[in-house]
Amino acid sequence: MGSFDGIDLHKLPTPDIITVWDSAQRIAESIAQFRNLAPEYSAIVESDPVYKLIEQFEYQLITFIQLVNDAVKANMLATSMGADLDNLAAVFGVVRLEDEDDLRFRDRVPLSLESISTAGAEGSYAYLAASVSSEVKDVDIFSPSPSKVISDLLELITGFRANIFAKLESLGLSPSQLSALKNEITEQTPTEIQIAQIIPKLAQVTLTILAKTGSGVPPQDLINAVYAALSADEYRPLTDQVFVKPADIIEYKINAVLWFYGHSPDKEVVRKTALTRVA
Repeated sequence: MGSFDGIDLHKLPTPDIITVWDSAQRIAESIAQFRNLAPEYSAIVESDPVYKLIEQFEYQLITFIQLVNDAVKANMLATSMGADLDNLAAVFGVVRLEDEDDLRFRDRVPLSLESISTAGAEGSYAYLAASVSSEVKDVDIFSPSPSKVISDLLELITGFRANIFAKLESLGLSPSQLSALKNEITEQTPTEIQIAQIIPKLAQVTLTILAKTGSGVPPQDLINAVYAALSADEYRPLTDQVFVKPADIIEYKINAVLWFYGHSPDKEVVRKTALTRVA
C-alpha cells in the first residue's frame, strides 16, 4: 500500500498443493485400466453402462478434489475470501472494517505485522492509517533523511546570513565594526554539528491520504481521524512529528482496448471488472 513495498499477494504463484485435474484424460485412463482387467469388455462406447459408471465415479472424484482445492485456498491469505478470510485474519489480530472488501482487507492483513514495530516503521504507519477507515484507499509515507534536513537548514542559514552581511555593508560601518558584527553573527549561527544533534529529535513523518470515493481528496474528518490514530502514545514514537495531508489529485484518462479469446466469459462483465481494477 502506497510507498511501502510489502509482499504483493496478487503476484504469488499458484501453490503446488492445488490439484489441476484433467477429467478427459482420467476417464481414458480408467477405461484403459478396465479393459486390462476385463478384456471381454474391450469394445466400450459412450452409451455403455460401464462408460457411464466411470463418468459418474470421475464426477464424484473431481467434486471431492475441488472441495479440497477450495479448502486449501480458504486457508491461504492470497486466495481466501469472505468469512474464510475473516477467520484467517483473526490469527493476525485484524478485524474487517465496515464496507471493506476482500481485496483491500487482504492487502491490509500482512501489514499488521509491521505495526508491531515501535520505531515508527513505514509499514507500521501504512497499516495504522489504512485501519482507520475503509474510506482510506491508499496512503503514502514520507520522512526526509536527517542529512537532507541538515543540508536544507544550512543552505537556509547561509542565505539568511549573507543577506544580513549585505545589509550591514550598506550601512557605512568602519571595517573593524563590520568585521566585529560579522564575527558575532557567525558565532551565534548554529553549526552543522549543532543542527545534527537537534534534527534526530524532531523527525517529521508526512502521510498523504487518498480517499476511496469522490475525486480521491479525503474530507477533513478523515484526515483528523487518521491524525488522531497515528498520534496516539501507544503508536507514535516520541521523537516523531506526524503530519497528515490530503492527496493532490492529477486528472488523467485511460484509453484501453480489451482483446478477448474465442470462448471468453461475458464481455460486459469483463469490461466492468477492468473498469473497477483501474478505478
